[in-house]
Amino acid sequence: MVNLGKILNKKVIFVLVIVLLLGVGGFFWWQWQEYQADKKFGEMTVGELLNFGVLPKNFFVNETSEAIFLENKDLGINFKVPEDWEFVGYMDNFIDLKSPDYETDPDSFERLKGCLITMEASYYTLFTSSNLINRIDRIRKGSLQFENEEVEVIKISGKDVLQSVKKGEQFFKEGLKEVIEIGIPFPDAMAEVKFTTVIFEEETKCVQEFDKFLETIQIK
Repeated sequence: MVNLGKILNKKVIFVLVIVLLLGVGGFFWWQWQEYQADKKFGEMTVGELLNFGVLPKNFFVNETSEAIFLENKDLGINFKVPEDWEFVGYMDNFIDLKSPDYETDPDSFERLKGCLITMEASYYTLFTSSNLINRIDRIRKGSLQFENEEVEVIKISGKDVLQSVKKGEQFFKEGLKEVIEIGIPFPDAMAEVKFTTVIFEEETKCVQEFDKFLETIQIK
């Protein structure tokens, strides 16, 4: 007679062996994938890690016979790159605009001379109390106060934007004077764009360059 118990036991053992092999194989495959990912990460340059050279989402270059413009049609904003200035995108939502004489320390990457304007584009899944629309409204009502920071609602391209000038030694290292920031809200797109420049002591050229740059911003 056929020993049904032994057959069933063999089938159970066979299934368990297959499951074990699949589990072990899956574990080693996962480990191999992790190893490859770590290896690729370890071989990336600093520029690759920061995504240097890639403009933020939906931004593109529009080069005309007159000048170079950076545009984002989804937000409805464009601005002119100052003549002979260099621009580079990085970290998916930043663009740096650098004057021709711009230099940094090769070790610390701190600015040594020249002018720098940084653009940051941010998108939100939900507006918070700190978003620009809320801040602009509270500033108009006089219900939002700041220490060591001058804030003002100004017009750019006919739109209300927030200008912030941070001053005070607690904000900066020695030699720095102020940080000027222009915040532009885009409530329909749940986004905002900020333009920032850092001013050193006794420096007027970069303030003038920043003011000239702001005049080129167009918002639809």
